Amino acid sequence: MDVRLNGLSSTDVSRLVWELRNEHNLQAGEDYDFYYHPAQQPRWDDELNEFVPKYTLFTFRDPAVGVWFALKWT
Repeated sequence: MDVRLNGLSSTDVSRLVWELRNEHNLQAGEDYDFYYHPAQQPRWDDELNEFVPKYTLFTFRDPAVGVWFALKWT
């Protein structure tokens, strides 16, 4: 399950990964993967009719964990 979080800084993402590992016993590369997409020059998306923000995509192997994460962080 994919969960996209918009607008987080790299520090915020590091804090989330730390929390997942130390407080919830979830390991990057085993239980989930994440991809940080930093802000580019402001880019307009004609299809969405908005600017594309920086974002982080978390992909969880267990959908139940993905739902929990989405409810907690979005």
